[in-house]
Amino acid sequence: MTPRVRASISPTVGTAGEYGTWVVRCIVEEGEIGAGDTIAVALPNTWHAWQRNSAKGVHSLDPKQPNFVSARASRKNVAILCTVPGGSTDEFEKATREALVGPPNRCAYHTEVTVTQGTLQAGDWIDVTYGNTSGGSPGFTAALHPNGPENVRIAVLPAGADAERVLLPVAESPFLLTVAGAPVEVAAYAPSHARVGVEAACHVVALDSWQNPATDTRLRFTVTVVAGRAQCPKTVTLNPESGTCVVPFTPTAPGVVRLMVTSLTETNAPCDRIGANGGNELGINGEDTCGTDGEGTFTAVSNPILCAEELLREQVFWGDLHSHARRSFDATGDLSFHYARDVARLDFYALTDHVEGLSDEMWQEIRLASQDWYDPGRFATILGYEATFPAPWAHHNVYFRDDDDVRIGRHNGTVQDLWRQLMPGQAMTIPHHTGVRFSPKASNLPGGTGPNIDWQFANDAFRRVVEVYSGHGLSEYYDPDHPLAYQHCDFSLNDSAVGAHYVQDGWLTGQRMGTICSSDNHQAQPGRRQTGLAAVWTPALTRKGIFDSIHNRQTYGTTGARILLKAWVNDTFMGQETASGNGVSVRVWAVGTGNIAWIEILRGDLDAQRFDVVYRREPEAAEAAFSWDDPEPVANALYYVRLRQEEPVAGRVVQAWSSPVWVVQSQEKEV
Repeated sequence: MTPRVRASISPTVGTAGEYGTWVVRCIVEEGEIGAGDTIAVALPNTWHAWQRNSAKGVHSLDPKQPNFVSARASRKNVAILCTVPGGSTDEFEKATREALVGPPNRCAYHTEVTVTQGTLQAGDWIDVTYGNTSGGSPGFTAALHPNGPENVRIAVLPAGADAERVLLPVAESPFLLTVAGAPVEVAAYAPSHARVGVEAACHVVALDSWQNPATDTRLRFTVTVVAGRAQCPKTVTLNPESGTCVVPFTPTAPGVVRLMVTSLTETNAPCDRIGANGGNELGINGEDTCGTDGEGTFTAVSNPILCAEELLREQVFWGDLHSHARRSFDATGDLSFHYARDVARLDFYALTDHVEGLSDEMWQEIRLASQDWYDPGRFATILGYEATFPAPWAHHNVYFRDDDDVRIGRHNGTVQDLWRQLMPGQAMTIPHHTGVRFSPKASNLPGGTGPNIDWQFANDAFRRVVEVYSGHGLSEYYDPDHPLAYQHCDFSLNDSAVGAHYVQDGWLTGQRMGTICSSDNHQAQPGRRQTGLAAVWTPALTRKGIFDSIHNRQTYGTTGARILLKAWVNDTFMGQETASGNGVSVRVWAVGTGNIAWIEILRGDLDAQRFDVVYRREPEAAEAAFSWDDPEPVANALYYVRLRQEEPVAGRVVQAWSSPVWVVQSQEKEV
């Protein structure tokens, strides 16, 4: 008789990232499980995801180490062997594993309990304990991020090479639920533009230590206008079901408005330590320095809101064009669209799972999700994927203006093959982490030790912008000592490859690429506040509006802070081209989320093949506007602006990079 089991798990809930112990009980209902037969148990992949874009080491090797797994049988004369195939006590694991259910995945561990002696009969059970602490282990960490109820999968693997496994149906499988931890910080996200006299909304979210919305949290906030003029309620209350709340506000005069929320406790009074015009003097840092003040309360200052009698024809919107979820071999999670819109409060978003592992069904799921979440004027979604080409082509994200089904990656072509299949004006390919060198722990990733780009393979029709920074780190130029270099970011275990693989190197070949930043998040949390955002100046928050403005290089990128930035050369806006011959005048306007430490103008001399910082200003304020005339302009050049703020966010310096303006000899501008 084919053995049949039923299963349960206790407890059924875990707190994000916290240690605990979970016991999966598998009870034999029918038949027998004898010598050589195996019961296999797989927790959800999210429960194996870990920091540094890795899986955690799950194992049955050392009872003193974290994430130790053990098993025991109810019948005394039955001997069992508990193993975790591919298990390791290392903290960070980057090997792709075969899954008990579903495609291979970096986080696809399962535990096998094999009967080596005796027989389990109906009513007998095996307990698989995740986080057995009896030998000194601190336990097993719950998933880092809530993902709704997720099934624990169980299978019986009978002895014999030809035997078929018996998989417990989903409907009969127990499930685990991850809940957010206690709040450790608060963020306040406001639109970057608002009209005088028209109500707008600033969104407040309480976050736990893994940047999950801290649900089941009861907080009340005072609201203060710390810059500019606006009307708003005196207090707002967090919704404990979502961990968020809304601050309605109405600007009453043109200018830059900033709002501050401060949590109230029974022992502290409303915070009045910042006056109506005191923001800049106190070094505000916007949504990026939310945290606890000296009295143990939470405070957050919104990003700057540019208020005017009439909205500008083109406004800046914020998005993440590069992130992953469960359909990627190295990622987990299902709720990326929700996180993008409702937690990170992005204006636009693209899910870019690896095309190499996308089945037709998976691709259709992504296309439908992109359609379902599209809400013109509120949340623009763009259909895309990542093609992980190896060197010399580099990883590229592919985006479609409408919808398309051209799917080319390292499994079926090169970036040149991809370009030949795409329609000009209807698709874009954006390279990223062009100079990364993957660590030995990641040696089985596509691209081997690094997907480092050779810029001789160029196509200005499709490669319109480049990702200058992501969670991995900086791709602007080779500098292993830079605080944002790959080796100094805690996103992964990588470092910087020596060679002409960086954005400045690409510009010096003459390629016309604007700049964006994005997160490359691998746990369905796009838009995290220190891992990169794309800023787009566009007249319409629609799919076509965002796509066309990126195609026109009306973009810039930041490490995540919603800094307002514009740059012109000879009154030509960034991303475009102007003619040389009458001198070069650079104009810059910037409004930071905190005080700006410095702003630099860089010139790329295309004839001399070099970049120089030709001007530097140290505003020591949150706003700056100035012009600078190049005393020694060159005939063929490009100019771009970068800035850094005084205070870091989550341990990373805060920077922004404009798209360049190209200064050329020809009087004929690019079409």
